[in-house]
Amino acid sequence: MNKTAIKICGITNVPDALTTVQAGADFLGLIFVAASPRHIELSEACNVATAIRAEAKQPVKLVGVFQNHAPDEVRHIIQTANLDLVQLHGQESPEYCRAMPVPVMKTIVLDTTLTETDLLHRIEQYQPSPASNITALLVDLPKQAFTPAANISIVSTPIPASVIKRLRSIYWLAAGGLNPDNIKGAIQQFSPNGVDVASGVERLPGKKDPAQVQRFCDNVRTAQVNTESLGETPSCNH
Repeated sequence: MNKTAIKICGITNVPDALTTVQAGADFLGLIFVAASPRHIELSEACNVATAIRAEAKQPVKLVGVFQNHAPDEVRHIIQTANLDLVQLHGQESPEYCRAMPVPVMKTIVLDTTLTETDLLHRIEQYQPSPASNITALLVDLPKQAFTPAANISIVSTPIPASVIKRLRSIYWLAAGGLNPDNIKGAIQQFSPNGVDVASGVERLPGKKDPAQVQRFCDNVRTAQVNTESLGETPSCNH
């Protein structure tokens, strides 16, 4: 059985970063979108990078999360914070992805206005490959799906069978409303290469709950699914 990669997103400080790595995360997401409650300043991102590379006992990759940023700004942050990958969460084109100096995780949002054909086209448009510089797709829910009263996750979202079948032929991460309680179901339902969580392991926006982070990671590791580890794909070592 292969390892399902774990990405903990929305890290905003060094203690949370170290706790998350110790719990078993493979990827730490640093959000550089100013409007996000999990936004991290570049100086603190550098502190996180220095700390985990000095103290982490196992390899972990830093992922910068961007949304429609100017390419030069992204390149500057990549170099300054020594990022391993970027996650592009906006309308970045395939050409934009190819121009990045590190591999790209491209987000595909399960927008309810998109048809099955639209979703399949987007998957093809951002096909992970060395030529595209895209190492994985991250399939997420629209931001507006998450409200205090909503109990919505990718597990409860109808996804066409053809889309799931296509995703299983490439490298992808499942995201959207995941937490320690539903993560096993998500892995068993979708067999993703990796999973991504932010708010599902927090005490409050931008502050992780160490117990929930550990429980999430433990539940991923005990979920019985035959997947290929995103962290071991050749393109991640670009």
